[in-house]
Amino acid sequence: MPTDTPVTLRYFDCRGRAQGLRYLLVDAGVEFTDDRVPFDDTWSRRKHELEFGGPFGALPVLRWGETIVAQTEAVALFLARALELAGDGGDYELSMTVALSAFAHQDLLQPALGVLWQAPGADLETVRGARAAARDRLRPRLEKLECWLTSRGPLLLGARPCAGDYLVLEALEAIITLVGAELLDDAPRVRAQREALRARPRLSAYLRAGARPGRFSGSPAEPEILEQLATLTDPAPEASA
Repeated sequence: MPTDTPVTLRYFDCRGRAQGLRYLLVDAGVEFTDDRVPFDDTWSRRKHELEFGGPFGALPVLRWGETIVAQTEAVALFLARALELAGDGGDYELSMTVALSAFAHQDLLQPALGVLWQAPGADLETVRGARAAARDRLRPRLEKLECWLTSRGPLLLGARPCAGDYLVLEALEAIITLVGAELLDDAPRVRAQREALRARPRLSAYLRAGARPGRFSGSPAEPEILEQLATLTDPAPEASA
């Protein structure tokens, strides 16, 4: 949905909590400035500026014309309204769009990204344990998402994307890389949701172009942990009963 309104999405130079919002804007055809804050002193110097750090001094921040919106779920809600990405737009559908966005961000993405937040120099067994703990947390949550999609599909609120679909997409992308693609083996509807979004023309072109930031997070240990994760080809041990 092209718009003449100037749009800026500001977040750090990583995927993190903003990547699902980037997908949403790209797929909706909105021209926007993807303002990526570098990992230097820029943020500490400017985070208290309303125009830069929003009302809470926290990212992501969306500027839509003269309107400034902060916090991931609030931005998702704003965009759902502005771009009609909330099912039929009724109160229930809108509330579920927000709930699904929060579930994607808090219950799926955060545990996956947590694997990267180990102390620099963490040994392989520490990383293995972090991945195993993330799997234990994520498996029942993916089961709940699979159950939700049973009576819908291929997307969260039916055939047309809602704002939450894009946040779920990024959570699944992170889970596959950081925790293990086999977590989706028993979730065929969840896999189909991801595939349906990735096949959409604008998103497909965006992904093929390598337009996403190179980092998942701002963790200083991310490069070394990604290397360690690449060596963990064996399934993570199951938690004892």
